[in-house]
Amino acid sequence: MRLLLSFAALVVALSFTACASVQSRVHERFDRVPPRTQVFSSAQREVFYAAQGALKAMDFQLSRTAEAQGIVNAFSRIRAGDGPRESRQYTLEVRLSNLGPAETEVAVLVREQIEGGLASGVGATDQPLKQHALYEVFYANLKQALTARTFPPPDEKKR
Repeated sequence: MRLLLSFAALVVALSFTACASVQSRVHERFDRVPPRTQVFSSAQREVFYAAQGALKAMDFQLSRTAEAQGIVNAFSRIRAGDGPRESRQYTLEVRLSNLGPAETEVAVLVREQIEGGLASGVGATDQPLKQHALYEVFYANLKQALTARTFPPPDEKKR
C-alpha cells in the first residue's frame, strides 16, 4: 500500500514539474524579444549610411531602407540547416532614433528563419533571437564604419 501511495505521489510531482517546464518553454517562444540598443555620438543620417555599410560588410543584402523613418533591414544568404533538406536564414532589423543633433540610438533585432524539408514534416519558422553573435558583429562593424567613415557621405549619395 505504501509503495502504491509513494508511486502516486511521485507521478503527481513529476506531472507538476512537466507542466511547469512546458509552460516556461511556451512563454519563451511567445514572449516579445526586445531589440538590443546602443547609442552613438553621430547624426542619424551618418549612422543610417554606416549601418548599410556594416551590413554589406557582413555579406547581408539590404531589403529595405528608409532614411526618414530610420529603417534598415537586411537578410543573409540561405544556408544549409542542421538536418537534411533544411535551410536557415537570418534577418537584421535596424531602427534608428534621433536623440539629438549628434546622437543616435540604434536598435537591432536578429531573426532566424528555418525551413524544414518535406521528409521532416516541419514547416517554416521565424523566430526573434535574444542572443546571437550577429548582434556583436553588427555593432563592431557599425563602430568601425563610423570611425573610419567608410560609408558614402550623404551629399554624394544623392548624385
